[in-house]
Amino acid sequence: MGAWGRLALIQAAGESKEILERIAQQWGYQKRPEKKLELDEKTRFNHNNRTKEASTPVDQERKTQATQVILPPTHFVCVKRRYIKPQNHEQPKALQGPTLPLSDKAGTYSFNPPTPLLPKARLLPFLQNALGTLQAGKRIDASKLCRQSAQGRTLRKIPHVTQRRWPQRLQIIVSPSLDNEPHWQDFASIVSSFKALLGSTAVASLRLCEEAFYKNQYRYQQWPVPDKSTQSLNLAWRDWKLPHPEVAILLLSDLGMSKVLAQENQNNHETLAWKRFSRLLSRHSGLVLTLSPARMSPQDLIQCKILKPTPLNDYHLLPRHPKVTGFILDKTKAIEYFLAALSYLPVCDVGLLRALRVGLHLGGSELETWVWNHPHIERMALGCQVHTRHRKHYQTLYQRYFQGTPLGQRIWQILQEHHSKAYEGLRNLERLLQYEAEPPRSEDEKSQQADVLDYFQQLAATCAQQTFPDLKSAVKTQCQTIEQLLPDSIWQGQHSELAYQLFAMAHQETLRQQQWPDALPEHFDPARVKWVLDPTVESQLYGLLQNDSTGNCVLAPFQANLKKPANWIAMLSSIGTAPITLQPLNQPSDQTKNNTNGSFSSAHTVKENECFTIPIQQIMRLSSMHEEVDLQALQRPAWASSMGRDEKGLYALLLWRQEILKIPWQIIKTDQQGVEHWSWNWPKPFGEDAYGLYVDWQIKTLTQRFRWIEPGSFMMGSPEAEKGRYSNENQHSVTLSQGFWLADTAVSQALWQAVMENNPSRFKNPDNPVEQVSWHDAQAFLTKLNALDKSVEASLPSEAQWEYGCRAGSTTPFHFGRELNLQLAHYSGDWENYNIEGSTCPIKQFPPNVWGLYQMHGNVWEWCNDWYSHSYQEPVDPTGPKEPDLLEKDKYQGEACRVLRGGSWCYAGRYLRSASRLRDRPGYRDGGVGFRVALGQATSLGGGAGNRERQPLAEQRQADPASKTTLLQKIKNIFKGES
Repeated sequence: MGAWGRLALIQAAGESKEILERIAQQWGYQKRPEKKLELDEKTRFNHNNRTKEASTPVDQERKTQATQVILPPTHFVCVKRRYIKPQNHEQPKALQGPTLPLSDKAGTYSFNPPTPLLPKARLLPFLQNALGTLQAGKRIDASKLCRQSAQGRTLRKIPHVTQRRWPQRLQIIVSPSLDNEPHWQDFASIVSSFKALLGSTAVASLRLCEEAFYKNQYRYQQWPVPDKSTQSLNLAWRDWKLPHPEVAILLLSDLGMSKVLAQENQNNHETLAWKRFSRLLSRHSGLVLTLSPARMSPQDLIQCKILKPTPLNDYHLLPRHPKVTGFILDKTKAIEYFLAALSYLPVCDVGLLRALRVGLHLGGSELETWVWNHPHIERMALGCQVHTRHRKHYQTLYQRYFQGTPLGQRIWQILQEHHSKAYEGLRNLERLLQYEAEPPRSEDEKSQQADVLDYFQQLAATCAQQTFPDLKSAVKTQCQTIEQLLPDSIWQGQHSELAYQLFAMAHQETLRQQQWPDALPEHFDPARVKWVLDPTVESQLYGLLQNDSTGNCVLAPFQANLKKPANWIAMLSSIGTAPITLQPLNQPSDQTKNNTNGSFSSAHTVKENECFTIPIQQIMRLSSMHEEVDLQALQRPAWASSMGRDEKGLYALLLWRQEILKIPWQIIKTDQQGVEHWSWNWPKPFGEDAYGLYVDWQIKTLTQRFRWIEPGSFMMGSPEAEKGRYSNENQHSVTLSQGFWLADTAVSQALWQAVMENNPSRFKNPDNPVEQVSWHDAQAFLTKLNALDKSVEASLPSEAQWEYGCRAGSTTPFHFGRELNLQLAHYSGDWENYNIEGSTCPIKQFPPNVWGLYQMHGNVWEWCNDWYSHSYQEPVDPTGPKEPDLLEKDKYQGEACRVLRGGSWCYAGRYLRSASRLRDRPGYRDGGVGFRVALGQATSLGGGAGNRERQPLAEQRQADPASKTTLLQKIKNIFKGES
């Protein structure tokens, strides 16, 4: 009976609506939207969604829609395995090894500046044309003089040759944004060139206050500062106003376009600020020019006419005169190559950025600004690096584009030359990352890698053994820098022990104070640094609780003296405030790679009372210092009427023989390593094996195993191209909305003898299937079988159920594939011909299908419950025609026929196909005809001699007040915690 049917009993017993909703939520059910029926609609549905009458095609369509199954998204988190880690509080012996000689070695973090972007001979002529004025010189223009004389014009003054001269005064305004930092040295070079050319008094170089600039307030200070002794004077902020009209203005800025390329937003606050500033400059009657290092300029024509943006670029030629339409340089794919080249570098300063671009021939200088402002780049005090969130992606690209190539070797050669005077620690870190990107091949490279690892081992040992506070602080700072820049792969690689030692030395004092870094590496295991912690610190107990029926959990502090709550899942212990991490052990293909709804696709540190979700089909490991718990979201099994959780743990309810069985999720066994194996703790006669759920029904002295067949959809019939196909196998989609139990074998002669006390079979053998039985004989057998146990509803399977169980998820002609032979099934041995020289074989002689059903192909034909019809009918829960089709009468005997499936020992191989259909009279008997039993059917058997009309099981329970009261009391007892 459906879950809403049981809840309806509770409501009918007088329970309130609030209790009904609470019970529905506890069991994980959601209310189905009500369907409004028209007044003239003839179709009526009971609570099992089965049609009592459907007289028109419209009614048939409504029935199809109404019988669709809506499974609630209920899933409960369960424990799959639980590990207890071994305790280890001993310091690694390597930290007692040799230390570094702490002598002052030459080294610096001040790297070489970028090489000049443009030579003066290329830049100054353009600047003179753009900023200069035409003035008459001392040299006479002879050609113009001759032309005027030849034309007979009066010579009023002698013409002189005009020349483009530099402006008398020039104001250079440098961009207030840090986005142009890779080109600050180029800006400074332009300023120094003008001061050398025009004199320092004629050139004013300044930068605007960035914070005030975006607030439409303009304050400036001198830039660059020429002398440290006058720094306090030169850095005083002053109000900026438009200069005299004779003063030319040169802007060195990207005009906010670097953020446009990074954020793809044309209206960010930088570009809006530059629009306001351009309106102010429009009132300046003097010359204005902009040199921009960005890939493009603003596309506002009015703004471009005022500012005259021109690319400051070493790849594209400067125009002869500035344009007023702006510019857009060619878009290149080199940005991806550039980021891949930087992916293994610990730090890339602006000088190295240019050296790599030029040395690898990646493109123009606009790439430097583009990379510097890229959203996947993280800026630091010394330069920039690829952000940790994106580093793995670009390292994969590095391996594709550069690994093992001359370009890859060139990257590290440029790096070594540029940082040749850097501190030894930085150079060793770069070597370590180099061998991570380019695995050493020669013996010389392997020796150098060993020296680098030895250096870091000595660095960790020095930090562990150093006693002088100043020296220890300096060494610890270096350990922190190294640890932050280590590659992610090292935490799981062969050098992981060294990485954990450096981490321990970098955070030794804070770890002993139970303070952990806010962000830990992706594959970091806190248990491997537990030797740093104080062993006297008491362990903190945490309880993992489930909030609702959609997999949402929370980790909360737990007190051992309190009673376990009903939503209890597991308990973990950790040293003090040591972090507890949650990381996936598998990644399903349809799992999104983002961090939404509290689900995590990578390692994550779980905080107290933080809510997170265990996704379906994904195993998550919750790890503390002492323990590891593998968690999985267990969706409600198809065999379960509902799921829940009480103080004893997770359970599912199964309806069997009018009884509600409570199946707990418990530890089945614990192996020698202490690993706990969890599963459903099935009471006898139930069990679960590689084929799925089963029940062993004791019938007198014999046991018949029934397999649980879950509801689902499949393509019934055969495709037109299938070999051996007949015309009555029209392929169509069928949905079985309810699961059922199906005997794993055909009825044996031993079972028939135990029930009927006779054996009509031709080929006598207790282990062989019973044959020589008609459809009526099978009904007589079922009548006696149900009389032995009135709580079980035994019947023949419907034709759709039989083919669904036979296919077992396959789409081929046979459940084992497309080919047939005598080692796979019992038949005539020929594809087209019969062979009556033989007999049946034991019912378990051949291997079962993946659902545990034996000999669905061959041995004996098996009766189905349906009346035969040439065409299939219902797409949802089909049971065949309700009445015999007079057009389908047997042409010899004039009787309507029942369906036979599976083929037999004497039939041709084509009849053994999953879609093959045979028909015969209900009274027909043959040495190749038998049947198998299904349980849990709630359908009427239809007409026919010797057949009793059966009422659906759900209707029987509704009609029986005693059964209704008993069932209601059992449901209430379950929610009270009683079994």
